[in-house]
Amino acid sequence: MSFSASRGLPKNKLSVGRPYSDNVNLGQKDFLRRYVDWQALPPNPELDAYRDGRSLHTHQWRKTFALYVIQVDSRMLPHISQHFKHLSLAMTEQGYIGRDPEIIEAMSDARARLTIRLLYEAATGDATYAGNMAPWLEAHRKSVRASMQDKTPAQILSDLEHEVVEHDFRIWFADHGKCLIELKPESARCHQIAGTTHWEDSNPNFQYREPSVCVGCECFLIDRESSGFWRKRYLDNHQAVLNAERIGRGNEFYVARQRARQAAAILHVLGEDVEENGHDA
Repeated sequence: MSFSASRGLPKNKLSVGRPYSDNVNLGQKDFLRRYVDWQALPPNPELDAYRDGRSLHTHQWRKTFALYVIQVDSRMLPHISQHFKHLSLAMTEQGYIGRDPEIIEAMSDARARLTIRLLYEAATGDATYAGNMAPWLEAHRKSVRASMQDKTPAQILSDLEHEVVEHDFRIWFADHGKCLIELKPESARCHQIAGTTHWEDSNPNFQYREPSVCVGCECFLIDRESSGFWRKRYLDNHQAVLNAERIGRGNEFYVARQRARQAAAILHVLGEDVEENGHDA
């Protein structure tokens, strides 16, 4: 945060501005010059790049920030992932958290809690789901409801937690939907495209995983939590087609048209008819 006023605290919101990244970068380089004893470090070309500031960037503090927050409270893992706009908790783990055993265990616990929450909401609610895994979740919903009877919410949660832990079942979460690859590892479309399919591999292939691939995958599930992603995908692609048609190039935007239709179909299943809002795909 920075103040545009020359003295004292700001008197209104217009006097409060955001810091320029260049100023932050200069400040941290100045900190290194003042307080780091570079002479005590061994000669190293990589360190030389830091001595003159060439390899120091504000973006590098993201990992430091993530590690600090996670080590203070491991329950913050999902929030760190959301803060950094990561597609999944796995991306946070692989790129930011490292391989610390305690942190990896916390990451697994976070996914387990999210998995339990999804199963509980499906069993006790009336939400509609899309994707090839929707029939499986519907069958699971009916099974849980049949055994609920006079159970309290706490007892239902306890039963689901036992199920998730007993079967070591974890769902992969992303903005565009949920991956239940552990139920059908050999059917994962991302691995099929990459040629890395294996019945023991319960992790998605993140290099090839993207919305268009996931939608056609046997392991994919979409709920209302992802409706914002698909609504934006529909509007963006639909608008691109409209803009192209205005200049007589609509036929060149086949992919955008297909993506808009796909997103509209998903939203329709989730109970959102985009056509009714004047956005016919």
